[in-house]
Amino acid sequence: MIGPTICGDSIEVHDGYVLTGQYEMEKQLQMWNLSTGELMEEISFDDKLPSDKPVKVYSAQFQK
Repeated sequence: MIGPTICGDSIEVHDGYVLTGQYEMEKQLQMWNLSTGELMEEISFDDKLPSDKPVKVYSAQFQK
């Protein structure tokens, strides 16, 4: 698979970056460089919560 699996309102563009939230079991948030398409950072919640409580992102935005 190439890129995130985006569901709902989970894409935000700001200041040359794209934030994506995906409906997956790991790497739920990703930040991309808009001009190069390069993945800049991945944020996963799978190590922060119990395994029986998966996080699947439907909405994401940069903090205002």
